[in-house]
Amino acid sequence: MNAIEIFIKSIADWTVDVPTFYGWFHLVWLGITAVSCAVVFAMHGKISQKAVDITLIVWGTALILLEIIKQLLCSFHYDGQTVTWSYGWWVFPFQFCSCPLYLALPAGIIRKGKVKDALLSFLASYALFGGLVALVYPANMFTTSGFLSMHTMLWHSSMVVICTMLFASGAVKPTFKKLLSATVIFIILATIAVILNVIVSNCTDISGFNMFFISPYESWDVPIVKLIFDNVPYPVYLMLYLLGFFAAAGLVFLTAHGIAKIYRGKEICEPNEENVNQTKIK
Repeated sequence: MNAIEIFIKSIADWTVDVPTFYGWFHLVWLGITAVSCAVVFAMHGKISQKAVDITLIVWGTALILLEIIKQLLCSFHYDGQTVTWSYGWWVFPFQFCSCPLYLALPAGIIRKGKVKDALLSFLASYALFGGLVALVYPANMFTTSGFLSMHTMLWHSSMVVICTMLFASGAVKPTFKKLLSATVIFIILATIAVILNVIVSNCTDISGFNMFFISPYESWDVPIVKLIFDNVPYPVYLMLYLLGFFAAAGLVFLTAHGIAKIYRGKEICEPNEENVNQTKIK
């Protein structure tokens, strides 16, 4: 074995009992997320745009490193004597909750403008919703792999906390215009997912490839969603999927708007003027 294989094997050897829904492991991560969000709201007046950008850059870099390890781990096979590498396409990193992997780093790096606003708005709405749903209902994300179970909780918990910070800091204002710009990003990503699904399904013999769970050839194994997929034409299913996520993102924005009104006296979800001025001076 070379150094990389030894490292990946050490991670693969970390096995645990499969965590249960709302068992101690799940509850600990829910608690960490709730406390972290409370701290973010408590510090809202002290979070500058520069701090937001640095956080996104660090977060984006950490997600990339975590995902590289995950991809290597899921491709590593050891029978006790021989190491073999075989890529598992089911873990291809372009599911809905994978979006911060591609968006967080550029959102923190690029300068203020329409593209940055759209990326931040997407993270604060669509990504926040996706992270929250996966955190509360992790479905089949828990496994006997200690790393993968930790990975999924850390990933989705960080999505909720950091995307909440975008509202609390004032980096994203909960307006309809911001929601529309976020939706443009969502449609672009969903279009890429559909194209990938069609190309892979028609040009390879790979099965189970279903990015964003909107493949025309693979159903999403969720009872109600599967029922819709099996009984309506694919274009209708796709439209319902897009509208459903748009409604969910809109609900996130409405919630943020309501919180902003409640805490208006504390300037929550409004830019900190001192921080804004400091950013301009710099």
